[in-house]
Amino acid sequence: MKKIILSLIFILALGLRVYRVSDFPAGPNLDEISQGYTAYSILKTGRDEWGEFLPFSPRAFGDYRAPLYTYLIIPSIAVFNLNEFALRFPAAVLGSLAVLVLYFLVKELFGDEKISLAASLLLAISPWHLPLSRGAFEASLHVFLFPLGMFLFLKGLKKHFWLFPSAVIFGLNLFSYYAPRLFTPLAVLLLVYFFRKEFFKKKANLGFIFVFGTLSLFAFFALLVGGTRVSDTSLLSPTDKWQWVANRQYEAAWNGLSPLVEKAFNNKVSFLSTVFYKQYLDYFSLSFLFSRGPAEATYGMIPGRGVLYLFELPLVFYGIYLLIKSKEKKQGVLVLALLLISPLSAALAKGERAANRAVTMLPLWQIVSAAGALGVLQYFQKYVSKKLLIFLFVAFSFVSLAFFLEDYFYHAPVVNAPSMSYGWKEASGYLLKESKNYDKIIVSRKLSEPQIAVAYFLKMEPKTVQQYSPEWLEYEQKGLLFVDQLQKYNLDKFEFRDFHFPEDQKLPNTLFVGKLEDFAGVKGEIKKKVYYPGPDQRIALIIMSFENEEGSN
Repeated sequence: MKKIILSLIFILALGLRVYRVSDFPAGPNLDEISQGYTAYSILKTGRDEWGEFLPFSPRAFGDYRAPLYTYLIIPSIAVFNLNEFALRFPAAVLGSLAVLVLYFLVKELFGDEKISLAASLLLAISPWHLPLSRGAFEASLHVFLFPLGMFLFLKGLKKHFWLFPSAVIFGLNLFSYYAPRLFTPLAVLLLVYFFRKEFFKKKANLGFIFVFGTLSLFAFFALLVGGTRVSDTSLLSPTDKWQWVANRQYEAAWNGLSPLVEKAFNNKVSFLSTVFYKQYLDYFSLSFLFSRGPAEATYGMIPGRGVLYLFELPLVFYGIYLLIKSKEKKQGVLVLALLLISPLSAALAKGERAANRAVTMLPLWQIVSAAGALGVLQYFQKYVSKKLLIFLFVAFSFVSLAFFLEDYFYHAPVVNAPSMSYGWKEASGYLLKESKNYDKIIVSRKLSEPQIAVAYFLKMEPKTVQQYSPEWLEYEQKGLLFVDQLQKYNLDKFEFRDFHFPEDQKLPNTLFVGKLEDFAGVKGEIKKKVYYPGPDQRIALIIMSFENEEGSN
């Protein structure tokens, strides 16, 4: 019976993640597009769009990225071609398999079928994991890899053979996303500490240390190569260039405090410490977990909706209590210790409540909630039918899921679309058909990183892109962070720059692609309008041409 229930949970998880995965979340966003085109380029030529042979840290837009998901989607693109389904299908499958892996991990930890099934169900319907595993978002890989590595590690304490694949999986997780590069080594240290007696009895422990250590060194090297992304998002590089600290020091000095004394109160260390602890605690706040949720919609998440269901609130508190005092106390404290270190990477990055950066908290919250659910069952079954209690848990789960799905499919696209580079997919049909009729197509730089959108949606031959991309490296020579910070650059007949009207209206046989504000006060022939989803008909993108003196349009 339990195998049947687990199979049904897996089928539910897979169905929730695969159903209309090409259409939801609205997009795809630039990160997905970039992942896809890099994989497509490697598939066709063995090199990425920059001409790098099998890149260890794909450059992307200049921010570099963890490589694992890029390589994972190559077989999918080979089978399904370059499209949104091919990009997102691997994430959906691995997200579904994570539900099974969690079941086996929890069973290995606590030896209880009920808590294992409850944790799997909660992850299958999670309002946090579901959106992340429906997009080509590398963050979701952690939710599959880390529990698998931990499960194999625990198995390896009994049969040393499993320590080797555990080390490999933990090592691969270092290449899945930036957040696991801090969390995974710390988590492995915790595992070794909590199970030190069992671990150091095994002859294979040296092999585990060697394999994981070697992969950690490679990951560190990759981090150095791709340090642009880390430095750009780190608290060590504040957006205001430390202006807040300078303003505080000036303010205190103006009010009569000695500048030397004031520096003891407001300096870079105090600033970083304050921002860090506030952000760290924010990831444990009830508002993030159960009401406000993430601050951004870039990764298909829904701002204003908690990352856990409201019915989990009492289960979380009771689960924490039970894990501390349970018979399997070591395992329970381990889960809580992992939970405590899980948001460190997110707290060290700039920006509020980013669900993708805090993905390392998954699926630990589901384990805590499941422990609480089991505790409620054991306590109240003295007074109420056990079947009724299980029914109520399942009912709360599915009612909560129903409300989430209504929000996700019928309301979230309105919120998500502007953050997901919406419009390119809808405009690509016109560009594919008509671009050959124009000598030049000028694309506004207000459309972020437009070169990768053009390459992806028009399915440009990678060798063509590789001819132009060396010129884009000028961004690096000028000390810029991203390609689209260049004033002007080209890809075949596409030119990426700001519009200069009315001078540009005189250009012969030219098409313009931009946002509504790019064409303010300009009259031309609108070839295509793309609207964001929603009844207010906000314009996402406009394609326009102009009559010129030669009448070539």
